[in-house]
Amino acid sequence: MPKKRYLSTHAVVRLLAVTLISLIFVERPLQAYADPGSGLLMWQLLGAVVIGAGYQVRRMIQKVRHFALNQKPSHRVEGSKRGLFLS
Repeated sequence: MPKKRYLSTHAVVRLLAVTLISLIFVERPLQAYADPGSGLLMWQLLGAVVIGAGYQVRRMIQKVRHFALNQKPSHRVEGSKRGLFLS
C-alpha cells in the first residue's frame, strides 16, 4: 500500500515563494484582447457577487437572531416544498 503524502506548511510556503519569484523574473509582454462584451461580463459578475453576499449576510443575521433568542426559525417547515424566496 503506498504511503500517504501530505504537504507541510513549509513546503506550501516554499512552493508559493518559488512561483511568485518565477512570475516576477520570467516576465514577457501579454498580448491579450478584451472585446466590449468583457466589460459587461465583469459588471454582471460584480452584481452577482454583491447580491449573493447580501443574501448570505441576511441568512447569517437570521441564524444569529434565532440562536440568540433560542427559537427555531418559523419560516422553515420540515419537509416543505416551498421555493427559495417564498416564506
